[in-house]
Amino acid sequence: MKAATFRFSLELTDKIWQVVLSEETGKLIAEVRNEETQSTKYHLIDLVGCDQEESFTIQQSDLWTSILHYCDPYLLLEQFKDPNDPSTKDLMIYDVLNKTVEAEISQFQFQERSGLELIGVDPKDPKIEKAYTLRTLNTSNTYHMRSPVYYPSGSESCQLVEEFLDIPASGLGCEYLEEGDFIIICYYVRLGTKFDRWLMVIKSECEIYHSRIDREMDGFASGGFFVLDRLLVFIENRIKIHGVEL
Repeated sequence: MKAATFRFSLELTDKIWQVVLSEETGKLIAEVRNEETQSTKYHLIDLVGCDQEESFTIQQSDLWTSILHYCDPYLLLEQFKDPNDPSTKDLMIYDVLNKTVEAEISQFQFQERSGLELIGVDPKDPKIEKAYTLRTLNTSNTYHMRSPVYYPSGSESCQLVEEFLDIPASGLGCEYLEEGDFIIICYYVRLGTKFDRWLMVIKSECEIYHSRIDREMDGFASGGFFVLDRLLVFIENRIKIHGVEL
C-alpha cells in the first residue's frame, strides 16, 4: 500500500465542535469547546498555507452560540436566546481580522449569502424575509470545495460500497466521493450499541490511506471529510485536523 502524503496534521487541546470554511481564501475556523471549563475558543487555520494562526475568543458568545458560516473576514454565529424556544435566536457577525463584533441582528435565521448580502428570515415567522449587507469580503482566491454524497443504509449504492469493502451493514450508511483518479469512502463499523468511523482513500486504484478516525460514536454524523482543490481534509477523534495531498 502506498502511503498518503500529509500536507499538515494539527492537534488541538480540546474537542472540535464544528468547522466552517471560506472557499474564497481556503481558511477554516474550528469551534473548540472545553467541557470541564464550559468555555469556547475559535481556531483560524490556513489550509493552503498550512498555518495555524492564534486562537481567539468572542466575549459575546456562550454555550448557546454556534458557528454557521465563514466568509473571510466575517464569521457568522447563531445565538439562541432562550434554551426552551429554538425559534428565539440572533445572528452575530464577527470581524475576525479586527476582532470586533460587526453586528448582532435580532431574530435572524441565516439561509444563504449572495455576494455581500446575507439573506435570511425571521425564525418565528419564515414569511418575513430579512437581509444584511456586509461592507467587504476577501476574495483574493477561489478554491473548489467538494463534499461527499451520503448513501443511506439499505440503498443500492450503500450496499455496493459495503460489498466492495467486504463489511457487514452498519445501519448508518456511508459517505462517498469519486472524482478523477481518487475514491474516498467514510464508513461505520458497529460495535454493540456504538460505532467506529473509518476513512479509506484510493488513488489510481491503490489504497493510500485506511484508518479509524472516530471511536464509539452514537450514530451517523455528517461531514466526515471534504476536498479543497487537491487537498483532503478530515478530523480525527475530534481533536486532530489532517490534510492529505491527492
